[in-house]
Amino acid sequence: MKDAFPFLIAADYWLRETEDSEFRRSLSRFATPRIENSSVFAQTLMLLLRSVALSALIAFATATALALNPNRNIDQLFHDAWTAPRGLPGEAVYQILQTPDGYLWIRTSNGLVRFDGVRFVLMDEVIGNESVKAIAMGAQGDLLVRTNSKTLIYSNGSFSDYLPPRALPDGGIVTIFENKDHEILLGSDDFIYLVHDGGIRMLRQGTGAVQSLTRDSDGTVWISGVDTLYSYEHGILSAPMNARTDTHKHLYLSSLAVDHRLHNLWLGTSDGLYVKERKSSVLRRVTPNVVKDDVLAILEDHRDNLWLGTRNSGLIRKTAKGEITSFKVLDGLTDNTVLSLYEDREACGWVPHRAWIIFAIPSSRL
Repeated sequence: MKDAFPFLIAADYWLRETEDSEFRRSLSRFATPRIENSSVFAQTLMLLLRSVALSALIAFATATALALNPNRNIDQLFHDAWTAPRGLPGEAVYQILQTPDGYLWIRTSNGLVRFDGVRFVLMDEVIGNESVKAIAMGAQGDLLVRTNSKTLIYSNGSFSDYLPPRALPDGGIVTIFENKDHEILLGSDDFIYLVHDGGIRMLRQGTGAVQSLTRDSDGTVWISGVDTLYSYEHGILSAPMNARTDTHKHLYLSSLAVDHRLHNLWLGTSDGLYVKERKSSVLRRVTPNVVKDDVLAILEDHRDNLWLGTRNSGLIRKTAKGEITSFKVLDGLTDNTVLSLYEDREACGWVPHRAWIIFAIPSSRL
């Protein structure tokens, strides 16, 4: 069984390579006289064969995942890695998201890439000549893409302008976010902006790089400045809340996430992991003896495990029971710097590195 996965990938490649070959012309001979265009028949049959191969690939991967021993390290689990020799464009991978049609969208140093599980396709022809600065999932689950001047949406299989094109008056774009009221917020290297049909409004200057935005269960948007926390609700941006802890330690913020069980706000900082409980204004440090590094990414998976991507300490998991496990290069990770984290609809974990993507099934069983 261990050879089935590469075999199915090879089968898909072979089917794709033979689409314009003698094999396709042979298939056209099976078209009945009632089918006037035999080449269309052959092409349809080829697509059907490819669909069957990819379905088998996904089914095999999922079946293999469910049989995994949850006590094993990453290098013992079913996982794969993509690099430039395997078709991954770009020297760095910053974000991964998934749209309802199943495609994975990867923001790389070379631009936006679509991945179907086999092929990477650059979206330059669709996006245009502007570099992609940020991507996010919109309020309705569609993909939002922000370039220097465009705000695009990918919905129902195609891209279109979500808002009229406008460049920021100042600052470079770092993040994009849509709240429940369908307002678009842009975080830049020193500003927070609100983008709407009528133009762009600066909400605050002097924030430092805005690395992360997230929404809590009440609909409040939390925004991280370089060392300050903001909230946005009903068109109003709060006064800055200095990121100081119960020990009055000054922090630099890197990432935010809200857990779905207790609705607490988790903060990835230069000094590890902190939590702001729902009704509290104090930041409390969590597991200080284990999480000591800069936390660049936070992900809560479908089983309430909290995953942390760090600058130098690899991948860290905190279970709902408080158990801590770490995974580094020595355990099978390709790089100890984890830039972001994503869990897809099949509970597969995606871990972008500086020049790799690691894929493991399922994230909750790692």
